Amino acid sequence: MRLRKAHAEFLALQRVVRVATAAGAGTPHTVPVCHVLDGNRIYFASADDAKKVVNLRANARVALVADDYTEAWSGLRGVMVVGEARLITQGPRFRRVRRLLYAKYPQYEPEAAIEEGESVVVEIEPKRVFAWGKADAFNPTDNLNPRDATDLLDLQRIGVPSAAAEYYLGDLVLEGVLVPAFTPT
Repeated sequence: MRLRKAHAEFLALQRVVRVATAAGAGTPHTVPVCHVLDGNRIYFASADDAKKVVNLRANARVALVADDYTEAWSGLRGVMVVGEARLITQGPRFRRVRRLLYAKYPQYEPEAAIEEGESVVVEIEPKRVFAWGKADAFNPTDNLNPRDATDLLDLQRIGVPSAAAEYYLGDLVLEGVLVPAFTPT
């Protein structure tokens, strides 16, 4: 799946994303990481023995989120990427991503050098992308999360109870959203 231009630009501008992995038994683990985008892939580096890397060796499914928080909740926005991780331990791609990380984060090299044999580069291939935030125009999710028309100044959204599920079948992802009942106000 290709990242939309707006999602890729948002992710590229963020200094930190939070990465969620799960151990083989399903125990979740979430940590902040410094990342870069290269093409349609998201990369970060880590120590070879870090918990997130151990988890990815057992279960390559990964999620990451970047968001802008503000006390004015009408300005909240973010992007979550669900994907498959690949561990790169050496070679030209390892060195290319290391250069990109060092360029984006100058403190990286002197503080936490990324070395072949001691570190890994994690490549995330997006499989599904979720985005939220203030839109200037019609948004297809208005049906699931409608605007509050009684708030004429800010057009807040109305929370709607719902449940979402995904089923992975090879490269195919089936996704459904259940909204149990709609009660007009």
